[in-house]
Amino acid sequence: MAKKKNEISIRSSAAEYLTYVPSVGEQEDSVEMRYEVSLDYLLKGEQNMKTYYDYLEESTNVVKNNTNRNKIITILSYLLIWAVAMIVFWFFTSGSDAMGYSLMFLWIILPVTTFVVSIVIGKNDFWEKGKWAFTLFFGVMYMLAEYGTFKMANNIAVICH
Repeated sequence: MAKKKNEISIRSSAAEYLTYVPSVGEQEDSVEMRYEVSLDYLLKGEQNMKTYYDYLEESTNVVKNNTNRNKIITILSYLLIWAVAMIVFWFFTSGSDAMGYSLMFLWIILPVTTFVVSIVIGKNDFWEKGKWAFTLFFGVMYMLAEYGTFKMANNIAVICH
């Protein structure tokens, strides 16, 4: 179909659009026209624009991936601090450092870490209703911290003596 001489073609997409705003000039009937292109469109180059539903699906997938990444980082940070507590006990403390280690790690660092990680999990609503299972996880990890340090050292001392 051939276009008529006076027919105007208007292109509409999520990436580019025309905006008409009143001009700031002295004439009241003047209109300013701006052509705007989104940053995503410029960065991704000349590619076909997706439908709005594809764009929503892509942005939703990005949010889900970020949420999964944040869940993993949160749990790994807790496990890293727990592992550092075990390493410090077995490689960097002596018998006279037991009270200091106990106060520092078992009474301050691990409980504060547990509290902070619990706040992050609750605030971001990680694992929805399953987040309550982390109460058991943190309790088991705290008990393992005691058993992996003082109880194990006592058992080794009894066996070797």
